[in-house]
Amino acid sequence: MWPIFHSLKESIDLFLSSKLPYKTLERSYKNDGTWITELDLFVHQKALELFPSNYHIISEENEKILSTYPLPRVIIDPIDGTREIIKETYESTVSIFIQHENDFRSSANLAWIYNPFTKTEFFSSSPSLPLGLISRRDLFVLANLSPSPKTVCFLPLGSIAYKLSLLSSGIGDFVLSLGGKNIWDLAAGHSLCLSKEIQGFHLSDQSLLDLTFYTQNPLVQIPGPLVWCDLKKSQKILPLLTKWKKNSPS
Repeated sequence: MWPIFHSLKESIDLFLSSKLPYKTLERSYKNDGTWITELDLFVHQKALELFPSNYHIISEENEKILSTYPLPRVIIDPIDGTREIIKETYESTVSIFIQHENDFRSSANLAWIYNPFTKTEFFSSSPSLPLGLISRRDLFVLANLSPSPKTVCFLPLGSIAYKLSLLSSGIGDFVLSLGGKNIWDLAAGHSLCLSKEIQGFHLSDQSLLDLTFYTQNPLVQIPGPLVWCDLKKSQKILPLLTKWKKNSPS
């Protein structure tokens, strides 16, 4: 399901890029007297297109809400906080819950919340495979490996600092960066991770990442590939990524 979230996010971002300033978004009243914007309708329609037909979609913007929906369900609020768009505070989110089991605590269920105005997103981890945050460029490299072991799943995001800050906030299971980095790329995010018992590693030999030398020699690049993950998860995650690396081109 992560590719669907990613595709939906990119579609929303592209749509909004043509609507600057955001106050130009078309708006109207629904029959119940509440606001609706063209963004609400766009997200609703795009979700209908992206989710497989065997998923039963419960959306605020459905023309008719049925009395019951069998599993699996997709529960969507295309825009939660439409009034905040009208007020131009933009404290609004796309809210999606994918329900495979009735128990909300089940790890088989997935949640994704995205504020397209601040580009902030929150999501639950994959129920079956560790979820890694990775750059689009690095994901392209991994996608072209042959063979590529299906031991982890990835969510592509920009900015290594952004990915590390998300990981330190409990989002995702690890961050993977294939290429080298400079100290200014990593210092703040690495510090946030260390404060939450999340450690950086050199994937080549699984040694701990120590940035002390690079703070004193800022022109020296920190060689990749690099991985950050919770120390308690490292014994599980690092071997999976090492196996992946063994399939990397030299």
